[in-house]
Parts: sequence; structure tokens; C-alpha cells
Amino acid sequence: MKYEHIIFDFNGTLVDSVEVINNILGGLITRSRFKSLTPKDFEKVGRLPFFKRLKVIIFSLKYQRKFLKLLAENVSLIKFASGVKPVLASLNQKNIPFSILSANDKDMIIEFFGLHRISIDSVYRSQRLLGKKNAIKKFIKQRRCAPNGVLYISDEVRDAAACARCGVDMIFVKWGIDANEDISGLNIKAAVGNPEELFALLTA
Repeated sequence: MKYEHIIFDFNGTLVDSVEVINNILGGLITRSRFKSLTPKDFEKVGRLPFFKRLKVIIFSLKYQRKFLKLLAENVSLIKFASGVKPVLASLNQKNIPFSILSANDKDMIIEFFGLHRISIDSVYRSQRLLGKKNAIKKFIKQRRCAPNGVLYISDEVRDAAACARCGVDMIFVKWGIDANEDISGLNIKAAVGNPEELFALLTA
């Protein structure tokens, strides 16, 4: 598969950060007036009842900066998803560059990869609640590339719609946030069950 640009989602796709994120959210919720919320509510915001979804949005807007600061302070606790690091190291060895698109703090992501001695081309930020469409469009505009020259790799079902709207191909990885979701109707290039399958596609 030959693409000009490869973009990876971060949480779930490349790293297993659920425990760290839930611990931070749990602490923030406990000290807030939103005590009816739980960390689980932030995983599937679009499926929540209206008023609970509204609470999640308000909480996120109020505490986003604090959350990102705490996540950056705990970057050493974040781990690669099983089998992912060797794949990225092999991409480095083959001089295949890749970028990261995430709602997380850019400096935190750069520090994370620096700790693990993995080279990344660039990091782009998306808005946590708005999805990836605008961020992908911004990537295409800044890189001055054709949409069909971009491949996006993610573990989130909702990202498939964003990629389709942008004319970008997507590979869905069947681990991470939406590992147990039905993907039969998704508009995707391929789905892979483990990092080894992903590496085989990227280097075919």
C-alpha cells in the first residue's frame, strides 16, 4: 500500500492509556460538581442521553486544560498497546514516516515517543468532542497533498465517517476503544486484528 502520508490515531490505536485516563478523570470528577458522571461516559459520548451528554461536554470544556496537564505529568505511565512498538520501530528502520493525530497535548505526545526512542514526522491536534474531520482537512491543506494520498489508522468507528467525508482511506484496528463494535458497514480500506497484520499492509 503506497501512500504519501500515514497518520495514526494515538489513544487506543498506538497506546493503552485507558487506566491512566480513567484515573485522571475519576479524580477530576470527584472534585467537581459533576459527580453523577463516570469515566465510562467519556468513551461513548454520542450514545449518551441528551442531558448526560450535555454534562460531559460542559465538564470537558471546563476541565480540558487541567486534564491535559495531568496527562502530560503522567506520560511515563502510558504504555504502547501490545505489539505496536516493534511495528513503529520497523517503520522507522524502513524510513517510512508517519504522523500522529490526537486530542492530546502535542508536547506530551512528542515526549512519549522520545521516551521510547521512536521517530515521528509530526503531531496534529483534533478537538476531542468534534471528531477528526476538521483536523484531517487541516492536515491535507497544510501538507498540500491529495486526500487519496493519505492513510488514516484508527480504532474508533466514528473516524471512518470523518475519513470518508475527507476522501481519505482508513484502516481500522480491531483493538482499543471500539474493539468489540460491529464494523461490517464501515467505509474502510481494511481491518486488521493485530499489529503484525497492520505492518504487512503498510509495507506490501
